[in-house]
Amino acid sequence: MILVALFSWLLGMYLTKNLTLLKQASKRILNGESGVQIPVVGTDELAQTAKAFNQMVENIDARNQALESANVRLNTILASAIDGFVIIDVSGIITDANPAVAQMFGYQHDELIGENVAILTPMAGRHLHDGFIKRFLDTGEKRVVDTRRELVAEAKSGQEFPIELSVSRMEIDGETFFLGFVKDLSEIKTNEAEAARSESILLATLEASQDALISIDITGRVQEFNLAAVELFGYRREEALGEMLEDLIIPSGFRDPHRKGMEHHRRTGEGPVLNKRIEVPAVNKSGKEFPVELRVIPIQLGDELLFTAFLRNISEQKSREEELKQAKEQAEAGSKAKSRFLATMSHEIRSPLNAVLGSVELLLDSPLRSEQRIYTNTAKEAGDALLNTINDILDFSKIEAGQMVLESHEFEPDKLVAQVLQILATKAADKGVHLASFINRNVPQSLVGDPQRLRQVIHNLVDNAIKFSTSGCITVEVWIPNNHQARVELCCRVTDQGIGISGDAQQKLFQEFSQVHDTHSTSYKGTGLGLAICAELVRMMGGDIEVSSEPGKGSSFNLYVTLDESSDSQTHHVHLPEHSRVLLVHPDPTLCKMVKKQYIQYGVSTIYVTDIKDVFKISKVKGRFDLLLLDDSNLTEMDDKSIQMLTNDYVFDSGLLAVLSDGVNPELSSVLAQMGIEQVVNKPLSRSMLLSLISGATSQTSITTEAKSELSLPQGLTILLAEDSPANQMVAGAMLDKYGADIEYANNGAIALEMALSKDYDLILMDIRMPEMDGLEATRRILAQKPQQLILAMTANVFKEEIEACMAVGMKDFIGKPVTRHDLISSVARWANVKPVQAAMTTAMSLDINAANEQSDENIEQKESTSLLTGNASDAFQTTESMGRQLALRGTYPTQKALQLMLKARK
Repeated sequence: MILVALFSWLLGMYLTKNLTLLKQASKRILNGESGVQIPVVGTDELAQTAKAFNQMVENIDARNQALESANVRLNTILASAIDGFVIIDVSGIITDANPAVAQMFGYQHDELIGENVAILTPMAGRHLHDGFIKRFLDTGEKRVVDTRRELVAEAKSGQEFPIELSVSRMEIDGETFFLGFVKDLSEIKTNEAEAARSESILLATLEASQDALISIDITGRVQEFNLAAVELFGYRREEALGEMLEDLIIPSGFRDPHRKGMEHHRRTGEGPVLNKRIEVPAVNKSGKEFPVELRVIPIQLGDELLFTAFLRNISEQKSREEELKQAKEQAEAGSKAKSRFLATMSHEIRSPLNAVLGSVELLLDSPLRSEQRIYTNTAKEAGDALLNTINDILDFSKIEAGQMVLESHEFEPDKLVAQVLQILATKAADKGVHLASFINRNVPQSLVGDPQRLRQVIHNLVDNAIKFSTSGCITVEVWIPNNHQARVELCCRVTDQGIGISGDAQQKLFQEFSQVHDTHSTSYKGTGLGLAICAELVRMMGGDIEVSSEPGKGSSFNLYVTLDESSDSQTHHVHLPEHSRVLLVHPDPTLCKMVKKQYIQYGVSTIYVTDIKDVFKISKVKGRFDLLLLDDSNLTEMDDKSIQMLTNDYVFDSGLLAVLSDGVNPELSSVLAQMGIEQVVNKPLSRSMLLSLISGATSQTSITTEAKSELSLPQGLTILLAEDSPANQMVAGAMLDKYGADIEYANNGAIALEMALSKDYDLILMDIRMPEMDGLEATRRILAQKPQQLILAMTANVFKEEIEACMAVGMKDFIGKPVTRHDLISSVARWANVKPVQAAMTTAMSLDINAANEQSDENIEQKESTSLLTGNASDAFQTTESMGRQLALRGTYPTQKALQLMLKARK
């Protein structure tokens, strides 16, 4: 019994111990502990049970680990998801939610857990939410569950926004839950609204477009047909959609090329008309053809390729183009007719004017009585005025027609200004007006531009200043601003002390046919074109012109032009002794200031007085001067006593004394002889002359004044004059005969050709417009057989085209009518290789100075000689009689006036 009891006790203890271990291990597992194991002892059933328990624990741990890993992965995915999800129970309570939901609605995660999902819906509909869940659970009605719906949600801030919600039912441990996926549609809805807006605008634009819009697919069937297309082609939209485009709007003659083009694009993907604007014919529903402008754009919509065509009816445009073309042709025809008219009128006016002015010039060279000279001068002034008017009209016509072309030549600005003032000196002196100039030493010695047109502008401004002045001094100032530009900007200012210009007149001063005093008064004559031409010429030279003026106080015209600097040009350098001193006596203070301003930039001290009596005071105070300049007006006003005082005064003997003269003072010669003065300088004073005077005075050498050039021709020079006008033959013949030329005459080009081929002439003067054969054709034929023959054109048509035509056929030079004696003789002399012969001069010694003043050719005094209408009657008669015989032999007879002149010469 004891053994049994002991065995039972031991067995009980063994069982109790193992069961306790099993109980403890189970408890640990229930507490979530993993890896729990109990000892396995023996092989009995308890050992097998322990072993099975341990295996079960391992399996549970493995499953738990796998489940935990899956849960981590799922939580990671849900936490990083863009869209939100929320889990609610059957009561609508939120049991879980991912971060996207919290962020989407503006809550913290903990704020959502335990709350009714209705907080995520707008306040107005929250009471309905629980009813949806209850109805589903009671009836299975799926108004929310297992569907995808767009709803309006409400964020914590109260802001409503669109969402897409899909809800699914799920069972967890026998408990029902609902999983809702939430997608924020705010951006999508915004984009959709913007797209809808853009589409609406596009559709409205297309419908409102003036251009017809037609879209076709790859087969050519119409997919879109806007309102403009309906109006243009006459089809209703419903009629056009789905139809072949070629059957609707393409004329029958163009349908086959259209089909081939579509087929070519389907095969190659190429389209010659794509993305281009082309003009094609179209036809509307009624069968009427009309031109359209077409542009085709390919549009790829997914897998579908469409072609959208924009078409515009250009019937009116083509009509306007045709009208413009006709108007242009008419305008060009009108312009050509105008040019022909101007050329013809120029010829018809200049030809007789040539005879008039030439005859007047010859008369002025003859010994006329005082009354006759007055009449002749009047005729010359009227002729010159007429010539200026013609030139203005021609220049304006060239500018208006765009035919004015600037030339490019090297020229000296100093000389150009001096020439302008020299030409106008007599006119200014006649009105009691002085002329003066200032050339800044920064102006290069030579520039490149169009000197003829620049001279024309400055001449016109100075001429106008003389016209509107009765006293005082007109100044011309030239300088280069320090703007360091690649090209040279030459500035010029012309200032007068005349009547001035009102503000209103200044506004329209540079308009054509505008005058300073636009009244019926003839005090200030002119065409009103001069300043308009000047303004246009200045603009063509890359510059501008403006005026400042005050009535009663004079005017100032400022202009600048853009020129090129000569390759070998340099600024004006003159070396003068230091402390050179000049005393100027002149009645006009403005002129005195200009001379002083000119001298002072070269370091020459200059003092001026306006009254010669002040010379005596100056000599006592200032002492010796290197140069004393006296104006002739001051001298002629002196009495004998004053002259004697001056000649005995210290200042008279202290340096070089020169008298400034305009050459028109008849009393000057006797005064100069009385004072023993030989040095006379012609006004206006140029920069080079002023420098020459002070240079000669300080170097104690004589002054070389300007040479008076007298032209001459070699004796026996044979000239053929081809001219159809007897009067012009007579004038030109008299001018040439005076210089010893042997002249023969031809009445037309055919006679000139015959004479030129039968005899050698040193030179031929060829008119252009002549009967039977013109001068151009005659020249071509002469040069074809005698290519070395010198031929000069002499015609009244001075248009550029005429000049170019003359040069093209081989003529060497061009002499425009009316021709002056100087122009004619100088041109002939130049081509006969004869240079002007220098007349007797004042004492001449070489001066160490770079620039010397040159008088304008137009102002050179011509030596009196005998010829037709000049000199003695015997010589004149021989000339006219010889000319008459030659004219008769050539079939040209003198006019009645010419015959009368011959008879008078014979008497």
